[in-house]
Amino acid sequence: FSSGLHYPVDAFENGNIINKNSVIKIDNFIKNIKDNLKRKIHFKNLNINKIDNFEKSLKYKIPSIKFISKKSKFLNIINNYNISIHHFLGTPFFECLVINKPSIVLFDEKIHFPFDHNFKKFIKEFEKLGIFFRDEKKAAKFLNRNYDKIDVWWNNKKLQKAIKKFCRLYCYNANDPMNIIENTFK
Repeated sequence: FSSGLHYPVDAFENGNIINKNSVIKIDNFIKNIKDNLKRKIHFKNLNINKIDNFEKSLKYKIPSIKFISKKSKFLNIINNYNISIHHFLGTPFFECLVINKPSIVLFDEKIHFPFDHNFKKFIKEFEKLGIFFRDEKKAAKFLNRNYDKIDVWWNNKKLQKAIKKFCRLYCYNANDPMNIIENTFK
C-alpha cells in the first residue's frame, strides 16, 4: 500500500483510507483468533516505503504482532507456514495459488481496481469455497475451526479444480521466462 495520498479518478479508496481500514480488519481478525493460533501468526509487510505508517499502525494497534523481515522473500519463507492470510488481493496471493499453498483473503472489493466479469465469478466461487471472506470475524472463525485440518480443506477436489481453472486464466508460471521474453521481441 502506498503511504502517500492518492485520489484516483474512478473514486475507489485512497492509500491512507486503505491502510487504516486494513489495520482495523487485521486487528479484528486477530482478536477473533484462538490464543494458541495467535502465537503462530507472523506478518510479512510487502509495502516498502520510506515512511512505514502501515507497519507502525499495526504495531501500535497489535503490540504482540510479530513481523518477518522485509528482506526475506515471500516465496522463500511461505513453506514455513501452514496457511497464508492475505489482506489484499495482490501478487503474494496469486503466487500462493500457483504453488498450491493454502490461502485465504480478507477481501474488500473497494480497495482494488475494477475486476472483469470472469474474475467476479471466481470471487463468488472462492467465497463459497472459503478462500475469500468479506467479514474478518468469519475468516477467523473459519481458521479456528479448520486450522488443524487445513490440508483436508485445501485439497478438496472442488476447491482444487477451481484453483487450477483460476490459475490458467489469471496466474502465469513461466518455466523459462527468458524464452518468453526473447519470443516477445522476435
